[in-house]
Amino acid sequence: MKNILITGKNGFVGNQFQLLLNNDNYKVDRVSLKNNDWKFCSFENYDVIIHLAALVHNNQPNAKIIDYMNTNYHLTRELAKKAKDDGVSQFIFFSTMGIFGMNGLINKKCEITQLTPYKPKSAYDYSKLLAERDIQKLIDDKFVVNIVRPPMIYGKKGPGNFAKLIKVANLSRIFPKYHNERSVIHIDNLYKHILHLLKNEKSDITHPQNMEYMNTNTALSLIRNHLGKSSELIEIPVPNFINKIIEKSNIANKIYGNLTYSKNIDDREINNMHFDNFNQTISKTLK
Repeated sequence: MKNILITGKNGFVGNQFQLLLNNDNYKVDRVSLKNNDWKFCSFENYDVIIHLAALVHNNQPNAKIIDYMNTNYHLTRELAKKAKDDGVSQFIFFSTMGIFGMNGLINKKCEITQLTPYKPKSAYDYSKLLAERDIQKLIDDKFVVNIVRPPMIYGKKGPGNFAKLIKVANLSRIFPKYHNERSVIHIDNLYKHILHLLKNEKSDITHPQNMEYMNTNTALSLIRNHLGKSSELIEIPVPNFINKIIEKSNIANKIYGNLTYSKNIDDREINNMHFDNFNQTISKTLK
């Protein structure tokens, strides 16, 4: 089995990956990149580095562009180069859907395809894109680089917007009547994707997502059902004049906006025939 090093010591994704990899008999270590100690450690005993550590707006709301560049770009570049120099054979870098610069929009199709250009809007997204470009230059027949651009990740005790959705579903069954689609991925499905990359050992850029797009009201209904509450929502039609106001709300667009990866963005289906369906992932998230 491979020896794997995961960067970042406290993140939700890293914690879940460590647990799942250990259960599959991989040897896993974690390393913090918050100081320079890692620069004086040898990576020669590791086959794979999964680079999750990053500076994100939610953790550091006052961070400036130089902070994002130092952590997400320069540090990633140094880490990948050291990994290659020390004989690590595979580097898996977690990037972001945000490099395309598209936000969820209510009542408008917002789909990312193979032809969608990169238009990062935030310092976080820009720093991630620069890191992607630099580490790809290290690829050769002895050093595999995988760039993973997941959509919203959710799972049991996970942070972020899905956790907020659970709280809202627990409080009410009255919601605006919107039909939307969002690409999301459950942590277990994301892990299955990572297993595929570990076994495949080929440099690639991938956009893993659940088999189905998430519809917000369907998700709220399923969540309520698994919480033992009435799953029949009362959906209120939104008048046009109110709709125009709601469409300008960032919060509303995050909840009910459309934002998807096309189903064929990777030009193939990557192992998602074994992914849990959305209902199964809700059950796992709430059990």
